Amino acid sequence: MTERRAGNAMGRESMPAAFLLVVHDEFTGRPRCSADLLRCGLVGAQIAELVIAGRLGLAEGKIHPLDADPLGQARPAAEYAMACVLAQPRQHTVRTWTENLGEQLHEMVVNELLEGGVIRRESGGFGRRRTFRYPALDLLRAAGPKARLEQMLASPRELDLAGAFMIAMVWALGIEGVLDVRAEQRHLDLVERIKARMPVALRELLDGIGQAGAASSLKALR
Repeated sequence: MTERRAGNAMGRESMPAAFLLVVHDEFTGRPRCSADLLRCGLVGAQIAELVIAGRLGLAEGKIHPLDADPLGQARPAAEYAMACVLAQPRQHTVRTWTENLGEQLHEMVVNELLEGGVIRRESGGFGRRRTFRYPALDLLRAAGPKARLEQMLASPRELDLAGAFMIAMVWALGIEGVLDVRAEQRHLDLVERIKARMPVALRELLDGIGQAGAASSLKALR
């Protein structure tokens, strides 16, 4: 597993933008998982990007800043997440951040992809029942992140740190069906090997995202 810059690993998109494209159907524009799990994944991908960049760390399941310097050319979602962590007088768990950052990050990531010409926004319904879909405008870029993850699953030697985290997070959230691969034991074995070799901070993040996703799924059943 090679360690590259997160943005390069997922192509031209940031890690949260890549995750959004992975879970959305590029033709219908609808997510292939629940809104809660989508938000959990977006927060997880954004925090992971900042961890890989050396800006955030985790200890005992709580997120803390490592570097308070400006992010420079960072996208708005990364700047917002970093600013929120820096503004807190105490450290919070991954689950707390998934519950409080998901909505804002979703809108920022959608805007990133809209402005980049990757997706378009379509609305339906009326009033409070208005819904939005995000079909691909640039089909090649929209399908790219999912295709790269599927290629990494087929050829694990091509795994990099960002892609490995993304694959492990998909399994941690229980949404591996968003990838067009046959469910095989070797994939489960690969995910376990990825987790075992993951840096400690990212492993803690994966555990926190998995717990947050499980909690949101239980909440939906009530």
